[in-house]
Amino acid sequence: MSMCVDVGWIVTDARRAVPHAIDVVAPRGVMRVEVADSARTRAEGLSNRDVVDRDGLLLEWSAPGRHPIWMVNMRFPLDLAWLDHDGRVLAVLTDVPPCPNQPCPLYEPPGTDRSMAVLETVVGRMARRGIQPDAHLWRSR
Repeated sequence: MSMCVDVGWIVTDARRAVPHAIDVVAPRGVMRVEVADSARTRAEGLSNRDVVDRDGLLLEWSAPGRHPIWMVNMRFPLDLAWLDHDGRVLAVLTDVPPCPNQPCPLYEPPGTDRSMAVLETVVGRMARRGIQPDAHLWRSR
């Protein structure tokens, strides 16, 4: 039995909360992405999944800061984009490989020390949507 919690999550069982999804407008189209905005869901990210259910995952924080990404327990490579509070793309890394054995490297490009979010997508999706440094992304209303 599912229950709805007041922060927008639907809990389907004790192991995994299903994040809510939003539309993000990119320079070349709209992407439907899950949102991970709690410590638990950000830590889990896309790890231990065989596929990405939507166009990607948006990891969000409530304050700007350093938000490095690691690829522990990932099963496929990702494209990553760091965003500021206005949705401006600060940096993009493409084809970041999964990390099969720890210790795993942390990915934190220069100029991302005041990021508010990191967008994770399957490889190639950012290029198709025109997501590159200085591009802007908006939440669709």
